[in-house]
Amino acid sequence: MRVTIVHNPEAGSGDHSGAALIERVRAAGHEVSYASTEAESLTRALNAEPDVLIAAGGDGTVAAVARLLAASGRDVPIAILPTGTANNIARSLGVPDSVTEMVDALATARRRPLDVWMLRAAWGTTRFVESAGVGLFAATLRDAARDESTGNSAASSERASGRGKRFRQVLDRARARHWRVEADGEDLSGTYFLAVPLNICFVGPTLALAPQADPGDGLLDLLLAGEEHRQALTDYLDGIARGDERPLTIPTRRVTRVRLEWSAAHGHVDDRLWPEDGSSGANPSDPMSDIAIAGRPLQVLVPGG
Repeated sequence: MRVTIVHNPEAGSGDHSGAALIERVRAAGHEVSYASTEAESLTRALNAEPDVLIAAGGDGTVAAVARLLAASGRDVPIAILPTGTANNIARSLGVPDSVTEMVDALATARRRPLDVWMLRAAWGTTRFVESAGVGLFAATLRDAARDESTGNSAASSERASGRGKRFRQVLDRARARHWRVEADGEDLSGTYFLAVPLNICFVGPTLALAPQADPGDGLLDLLLAGEEHRQALTDYLDGIARGDERPLTIPTRRVTRVRLEWSAAHGHVDDRLWPEDGSSGANPSDPMSDIAIAGRPLQVLVPGG
């Protein structure tokens, strides 16, 4: 097969160099080309019409490949080599951690659908794979960005032993506010500190906030958390800190379309703030965003069995 590797050398521990990955895929009998995660490089890779796109990196790399592929309309399957830290998308799809196992299965792997969703607001449009919403996630991302900008690297890194620690700290000082929410035409507006539709099970530092989510069923799991849910989320995060992986007890709602009041100061898309500059420009007359599926699902290769 003609395989293009899209690689982020900075993902995870950096143990998987581009040269090593190319050699490994060639050894499995495939013709290999290489692309970076830059949009121009990815576009050239798609124009070469490979049989498979390999996304080698973490969730940022996988999401970047998925978003561009969805926008292109090309029917090219994706294989994920999860060399990042959390690898939430790979975990949610059942992709193995082993690079060798995934490379060896390229020719025989089954396909699993992966939905890509479109978010439209007054100031722009974007796509997402993991989640998009307002409240606690964006506050956590801003907290991490502030630490990085001040050089507080110790506080900005979450090792496995401190998984979810930052999220827990931000939760302690989070304040619920009123958000307008509509899901499949039903008004769910209320006072929440977290309002987020999720496409996959895991988010952030592998937090299973939507344990029943199916990334390819054409549905989002809408998580709305208010003061009455604060203790449940606190208990879940404290359990993780103790090594207790019991599921989150806050229910989610399966929906196909969401209209959500969006604030530039409180919104996130996947693992980034959106809008990235924290400003939507002039105050929009309609602060509601519209979230719907972006088109037919992508196909992700997963070893059978």
